[in-house]
Amino acid sequence: AQHALETAYPGAVVLFANVCCGDVRPDLVTDGQFRGGTFEDADRMGRSLADAAVMALARADPVVEGMVEGRLDAVDLPLDLDLLPVSYERLEAAAARYLQRPKRHEAESGAWYTPPDEPAIAAWKEEMAARLVRGEVPCATLPMDVQALVVGDVRLTGLAGEIMVALGLRIKAATGFRIAVCSCANGVVGYVPTGAALAEGGYETKSFLYRRHAAPYAADVEETLVSRTLALIA
Repeated sequence: AQHALETAYPGAVVLFANVCCGDVRPDLVTDGQFRGGTFEDADRMGRSLADAAVMALARADPVVEGMVEGRLDAVDLPLDLDLLPVSYERLEAAAARYLQRPKRHEAESGAWYTPPDEPAIAAWKEEMAARLVRGEVPCATLPMDVQALVVGDVRLTGLAGEIMVALGLRIKAATGFRIAVCSCANGVVGYVPTGAALAEGGYETKSFLYRRHAAPYAADVEETLVSRTLALIA
């Protein structure tokens, strides 16, 4: 996509940033199942993206001349206190809970469902036990960078995680600015799901295991992130 656009606009430097897409996949489906992409798929989708950008540029309004400014802050995302492994007993109970989810067939529960990842749970449990041996107290929050950039009448917001789409849409709708809410900015703490996704389950909600975070997010993580981000933008 970048190559095609820089060819279309000689002398331009084309930059790319993810917006909030933590629960989006490319439309690559075979026999009703998502599949991995090929280089040909990437080339086709990149050219399609470039074509859409050319169309958008043709009708876009210019940025209003004005100040260029930025702010950077850290938001403490709350973890589920009931599952925080503050003792060996709590660790055993949390690990057992993660293993108890029924291994239903995908057809019974929808494509979002993934069964418990036993090796990942075992590795997470081992790491948490080692921290307890070292006398470390599990932190009840996870810090994540939030950035706001102002370029004239445009706002660019950067969130340091793989943020689900609905979170980005909430932030955009609440600001009233021309704004892009970008994810995977200034680092990545892993997936940040909505409150509804936390209740549903699925891969994104249990990615804390692979990141070795102490616990999954608390139910109010969505409200915390949205409110703090909006405050920084303002």
